[in-house]
Amino acid sequence: MSGEFIVAIVSVAIAGGALVVAILSAQSAKDQARSAKESAQAANVQASSARDQVMAAREQVAAARDAAAAAERQTELSEQMRRDQAQPYVVADVRASSHSGHLLQVVVENRGNSVARDVRVSFDPPLQRRLGADRGTFDDLEGGITFLPPGGSLSWHLGTSFSYFEEGQAPPPPSTVTVRCIGPFGEVEPLVYDLSLADFAGQAADVDAGSLANVEKALKDLTKTVERWRTGR
Repeated sequence: MSGEFIVAIVSVAIAGGALVVAILSAQSAKDQARSAKESAQAANVQASSARDQVMAAREQVAAARDAAAAAERQTELSEQMRRDQAQPYVVADVRASSHSGHLLQVVVENRGNSVARDVRVSFDPPLQRRLGADRGTFDDLEGGITFLPPGGSLSWHLGTSFSYFEEGQAPPPPSTVTVRCIGPFGEVEPLVYDLSLADFAGQAADVDAGSLANVEKALKDLTKTVERWRTGR
């Protein structure tokens, strides 16, 4: 064999080996690329799962915060209800007296569950007193009421109902009533409402429980007693 032939064979062998190495390297690179791709996909899945977990955690935190806020509001409402139930509830009204027919009275009463202190009542425009010759602005409540116990009431004569609706005379205008007082938890929120004497226009006197009814009943009882004595029964 000549030297050139041997060199040729060796060259071919070397080239073949290089080709095999190249093929193996390419396959390895391909496998590595595929592995890297799979790793990247797995990382994306893990990242997405982590994002979902973070969102779920945020939603849980928000739900816990809402629950805590709702519980706090419920506690505040319960406390407010307890305070409201323990506060005095003072109202002022004009009513027909049950003892004198058409006589109207200003009545202030405490319908609440605790003592009302420093009770202040105002009428705007002021009520007018019409008791015969005693006429003018009703001012008996200007000094306020020191205290009013639960269920307690005070009354003042105002006038006769028919005197407010005499012929040719304008009826009294409605008044805005404002009631202020102090309860066990401090100053009570003012109570404001409208009051109209027009409800008493043409109202019949209710004297069923009045003094005239009592006199009539006493006379009837006396008559029966005299009759029994006279007849001996």
